Amino acid sequence: MKRIGILTSGGDCPGLNAVLRAASRTSEKLGFELIGFCDGFEGLLPPETHILLDRNATSGIMHLGGTILGTVNRGQFISRSGSRRMIQAEVLGKTRQTFQTLNLHGLIVVGGDGSLNTAQLLHEAGFPVVGVPKTIDNDFMYLDKSFGFETAFANAVQAVRAAYIEATGSLNGIGLLKLMGRDSGFIACYAALAGSNVDFVLIPEVSFELE
Repeated sequence: MKRIGILTSGGDCPGLNAVLRAASRTSEKLGFELIGFCDGFEGLLPPETHILLDRNATSGIMHLGGTILGTVNRGQFISRSGSRRMIQAEVLGKTRQTFQTLNLHGLIVVGGDGSLNTAQLLHEAGFPVVGVPKTIDNDFMYLDKSFGFETAFANAVQAVRAAYIEATGSLNGIGLLKLMGRDSGFIACYAALAGSNVDFVLIPEVSFELE
């Protein structure tokens, strides 16, 4: 039987447990065994912490927030040499030992840009890795929508409507709302279009002067 691993890394995001459940069901159909590593990449290091993600372990988790595997933003995996990200040789060695001990044929990394950069470094070091893009910002190229984005902008629509009510019911008639997205304006644009009560939308992709 082939055995593959999966981990969730980085910030929280709606839909993480749905991905774990889907990976579990697909593994079952293919006759694979799915091992879930706890607390992101840290779970790969000794004493490695992992659980078997079979049908029993992933039943009834779709409605749960967060991730049943846990996640971390910082850990031992990434260090920097100047502006260059790297994984220390000792950490790579311990990761290889985990792969050999558990007889892993591959690893699925569910994460955002930082986590997938780490996955890329593992790939370059010879590990079989598959990345699943995770971001509510929807800021991955070649994707229509990343999971979690739908929930994010749906909640943002409610904030837009609340700001509109506040603005129209006050003396100055101005509502100002700042939304998440970092360098991406997708949440702001979708929320503005869906809310329909927005006069101006400022996004990082288009330069603007406040005046």
